[in-house]
Amino acid sequence: MKTSIIAICLMFVVGCTTPTQRIASQSLQRGVDQQHTVFYDMSRIARQELLNAGAAAAVIAAENQDATAAQAVVKEVFDKMNNIDWLHIQWERSRTLVRMGQQYIWSQQGVFDILKKEWEEAAKRAKTEQPN
Repeated sequence: MKTSIIAICLMFVVGCTTPTQRIASQSLQRGVDQQHTVFYDMSRIARQELLNAGAAAAVIAAENQDATAAQAVVKEVFDKMNNIDWLHIQWERSRTLVRMGQQYIWSQQGVFDILKKEWEEAAKRAKTEQPN
């Protein structure tokens, strides 16, 4: 039982060093890039569907000799396109924040390296604060 617990703890310790942080960072980067591709494709499809539906509704309104309805359809389409653009801008902002955080956190030190440094500093403080 003790050996399995020690083995599990060692796996966590080994998995938290600076070199593995770099691998995790690259993996996160690929995931963010994939999400961006999916979001971009979905927004492109949504824009195309909006334009198709808007064009069809505008044609129907024009056939009925209703210029105000056709203008209202075109305005509605452009308003929805603006919403999609706004969502795209928000996505880019969040993507940038993820990348900034990723570069700052993951490029510094590994989690285990930080913990080890903290433990060593705590041990030094303990020796100076409580000399034997």
